[in-house]
Amino acid sequence: MAEPLIVAVDIGTSSVRALGFDAAGTVRFGAQTQLETDHPRPGWSEQDPDAVATATVETLRTALASAPDGSPLQAVTFSAQMYSILAIDGAGRPLTKSLPWTDIRAAAEAMALRERDVAGALVAETGCPLQPIYPLAKIRWLLASHDLPGDVRFVTIKDYVIAQLTGRYLTDWSTASATGLLDIAARRWSAVTLDAAGLTEAQLPPLDSPTAILDDVKLSDLGLGTDTVLVLGAGDAPLSSIGSGATDPAVLAVNIGTSAAARRFSARPDVDRSGRLWTYVATDENWITGGIIGSAGSVYDWIVGLVLGDTGDDAHHRAVELAATVPPGSEGLLFLPYFAGEQSPRWRLDARGAVSGLGLHHGKAHLLRAALEGIALALQRVRLSIDEVSSSPIREVAVTGRVAAAPLVRQLLADVLGLPVVVPKEHEGSARGAAILAAAALGLITDIRAVDGPGWAQTPRVHPSPQAHDQYQAVYADFVSASHKEQP
Repeated sequence: MAEPLIVAVDIGTSSVRALGFDAAGTVRFGAQTQLETDHPRPGWSEQDPDAVATATVETLRTALASAPDGSPLQAVTFSAQMYSILAIDGAGRPLTKSLPWTDIRAAAEAMALRERDVAGALVAETGCPLQPIYPLAKIRWLLASHDLPGDVRFVTIKDYVIAQLTGRYLTDWSTASATGLLDIAARRWSAVTLDAAGLTEAQLPPLDSPTAILDDVKLSDLGLGTDTVLVLGAGDAPLSSIGSGATDPAVLAVNIGTSAAARRFSARPDVDRSGRLWTYVATDENWITGGIIGSAGSVYDWIVGLVLGDTGDDAHHRAVELAATVPPGSEGLLFLPYFAGEQSPRWRLDARGAVSGLGLHHGKAHLLRAALEGIALALQRVRLSIDEVSSSPIREVAVTGRVAAAPLVRQLLADVLGLPVVVPKEHEGSARGAAILAAAALGLITDIRAVDGPGWAQTPRVHPSPQAHDQYQAVYADFVSASHKEQP
């Protein structure tokens, strides 16, 4: 009998993917479509919600057409970008573009929220810092700047896409937890944040579990049979931890792509009341706490292009070779990667990148290594903040992302963080996490932790060098001092 499959649709910021997974979490088929983001003004990012929905449906159709013959498709589920928001009317039609996480037009609204008496309560209840990337601030901006009708409602891009498939607006606790509007402990819309946003609960979608099964949804238009159900799914950040197997609170999940993030799974909401970190709902019984570095791989691409004149695969390979010729600490050269502002832990839009300590003995190789060290040191700031709010220690780092593919980078991370680094067996991240969560919802697996985790690494653990770690601790102190000096 053919093996049952689950299709996970991953609605990202730059692309949408539809991947078919078997019960072991292995990709069997798939398709991908690029998405466009407009930037009409500095700090503004917009996506056409109908274009995203169309791309999602067409990508799903293309993927399904390549599915193995005879394999029953048990479910379609979703992973999606977090922080997005758009306004719709009473009939569900878009009134605005979708504003993704890269949109920071609501900076003034976020600042105004931080000055209110309820600011501490907002952070403690929602787990979200009062920053412009969050829908709480964006909704305030939309209400103030647009002439919106009385029946206006606000939804995420995931909600909008699912509504086009099902005719129903419904949001999961995980995606909702990145809006700044959800009481993440009670998993309901927060009265204090609704008041701060100027909303009523009726202006937001109903809530349900990421494992909610919508078995009354008809997916026949996609060529699927009546036995295929839709599982609601979750946000891409927690699903990435699930997909990479980093569900043990002792494991720090680190991803270094265009941006970089560090996050920790937990059985309780470890909210950082000072607002350095975010805490989101992962599953019915778990949360993740972490932080983000907005400029990581993008900054490294920039320095590679500047130094070597190219950003192709050959240039990146050469860059790593050059960086490996320089000792830890780059002989006094320090690199701050905050080219587009700092997010975690200080959340300063006015922060900028910097290179300090330049001497005549420095060359191209020093610049390349210092850039990698700067990204790792920025992640160490996030990791140490996570340590402060965690109830148990972190003992291992599971690292994914294109920048971390090089052995040098994994060793550098181990040396900076002072922890063993492991590469998870699977790299599909959030899409695989969605499939695992759907498999649990359908009873195909009993525990999301039962799926291969970082212990089943394709490469051996990379252990930190005690000597290099001691050296990096001194460099870290200089990094923090320089960061505060350059970004008051």
